[in-house]
Amino acid sequence: MAASPASFAVRLFGPLAIERDGCGLPLPASRKTRAILGFLALSSRPVSRQRLCEMFFDLPDDPRAALRWSLSKLRPLLDSDDRTRLISERDTVRIDCTGAEVDALTVQRIAASINPGQGDRADCLALLDLLDGELLEDCELPDRPEYTAWLEAQRQDFRMIALRTARLLADGAEGEERVTHLRRLLVLDPADESTVAQLAGALVQSGRRDEAEELIAAAQRQRRALGLPDDPALRRSLAVAAPAMPGGDEPPSAPAAAAPAPSPPSRARKGSTPLVAVLPFADQSMEPLPGHILDGFFEGLIHAMSRFRSIDVVAGASTATMRGDIADPVQVARSLGADMLVNGSIARSPDGRLRLRWRALDGLSGQPLALGDIEGALEDVWDLQETAATAIAVEVEPRVQAEAHRVRCERPTASPAAYDFYLQGLFAGFSLEGRDYPAALGFFQEAIALDPNFHPALAMAPWAAAYANAITGPQDIQHYAEMSRTALRLGINDARTQATAGTALFYMAKDYAAARSAIERAISLNPNEYTAWICGGWMHAMKGEAAEAHRMFDRSTRLNPLAYGANGLLSGRAMADFMIGQIDSAEEHIRAALATDDGHPSALMTGIATAAALGLQAELESRRARFLAIYPKGLGDFIIQSLPFEDPACRDRYFAAVRA
Repeated sequence: MAASPASFAVRLFGPLAIERDGCGLPLPASRKTRAILGFLALSSRPVSRQRLCEMFFDLPDDPRAALRWSLSKLRPLLDSDDRTRLISERDTVRIDCTGAEVDALTVQRIAASINPGQGDRADCLALLDLLDGELLEDCELPDRPEYTAWLEAQRQDFRMIALRTARLLADGAEGEERVTHLRRLLVLDPADESTVAQLAGALVQSGRRDEAEELIAAAQRQRRALGLPDDPALRRSLAVAAPAMPGGDEPPSAPAAAAPAPSPPSRARKGSTPLVAVLPFADQSMEPLPGHILDGFFEGLIHAMSRFRSIDVVAGASTATMRGDIADPVQVARSLGADMLVNGSIARSPDGRLRLRWRALDGLSGQPLALGDIEGALEDVWDLQETAATAIAVEVEPRVQAEAHRVRCERPTASPAAYDFYLQGLFAGFSLEGRDYPAALGFFQEAIALDPNFHPALAMAPWAAAYANAITGPQDIQHYAEMSRTALRLGINDARTQATAGTALFYMAKDYAAARSAIERAISLNPNEYTAWICGGWMHAMKGEAAEAHRMFDRSTRLNPLAYGANGLLSGRAMADFMIGQIDSAEEHIRAALATDDGHPSALMTGIATAAALGLQAELESRRARFLAIYPKGLGDFIIQSLPFEDPACRDRYFAAVRA
């Protein structure tokens, strides 16, 4: 997708860079100031000064003055004689990127235009060329947790765009080109054994069996290092038809066979001892520390953790290459089969002291379970390594045990089969590779059949039914509303069940008071339950209360840095903005939502309204076609007519726009 060079360009991938008329501009020395620039460039709407102060500065230290100083350093870079780009309006700040070339925004725009299954090859290649380097590579702020969470979520979003695009290219390629794209996929996700199998098969078909054998052997060695058995499916990937050899050489010994996708690494291990993975510590010093010092902390902690018989520790050889920030802790834990990750950073101060910051992350949720700081003199580094290893180990071990015990005790069903069906339902409904709502509903129903009191499945089934277009009349509404009330009663002390079932009651029975009560109870049970905040945001969005909706969506985003369920949140933001007439902003949210799931029902319906209002004919026709594929009766579909607009005026305005 070639384009003429812009007179003003911002490069967010790799080290931050700004160019005007093709010439690079000197950037502020302050890493925090550069981080603020990156954050504002990627923000789809104005950001309040209060939010910037809370995210980037310590409140007791006059954060507004510090923010003004940072903005004063950015204005000469962004503004020119004929254009003001850094705009302050009342108590908000934004960057006007109109007419500028911002590589990350270009990636988002191209990703939104690529049609899954038949994307333009040139667009896909252009997108991957732009994704060169880590997002805001030199703008990390380990001491600012909210910004770090935001940055990790953004990096994960762009990583998923790269994975989808590389997969699209690989699926449509043959021969050497397919090998090239599969290699790129493996670089993006080294733990994906299905890509390993496909690459091995492609290498065999290209006549490079030795390379394929070496690739499979390396994958099997990695599994053994993790305590996992060899996967026969990886070997079977070699059983594809090799190309015919010139001169009538003998045919391959095995017939052609499609390479089956192997199962992902399993957590099943000998016994039930929790498994902990220690990752190398990142060096955050201005002047790099010698490698042996960093390795000493890493290896010392592994040794200290290994002395506990109550836990198992992943071999250091398996984690030694995972130095630096973790973009997706859950994926790292899954690839290692670990229940908990321990990582951190080390920084050397100008006076020769070392500060070590560590954290222990839950392998299932990615949330921190413990964290701490340890300081000492560089000249006493050997004693400091031993002290730090012991201190962290004795802090982490009981947390691992307590978390494992909590998970066992809080498992909401005694039926392993029911729990397994429930997990399959979650995967079918939330998979980034493609969502299958009818399958999700079927799995939840199987779980309920095995255990009628399994409240998480009771809470999720109405949601899946709505998205699967399985609600066709009042009898279905009554059935799923009663199921939601049962879930609320049985899961009275479960925040997620309260949030999910309360929202279902909001949609099914339009019981607004009961739904709000359930959301309030969910937040009181667990103020950090992001689903409660996103569900509450939707209730306010559909009532036309945009400010409160965005406040709750903002809180959900901060609590959910990995962006699970981001499409629903983006669709909710679009609804909130649409209701108050901010159509351009609503359209931005819709594009972001459809970029990762072009069949998301809420995004499609609101996207029809925004496209019609903005005169975007191509988008209007495309979204309408996809919407009708899900709901053939269109606005006449029963579930669509039953949407819970508490204010009739909001309902009339919304439906009028969708009909336009």
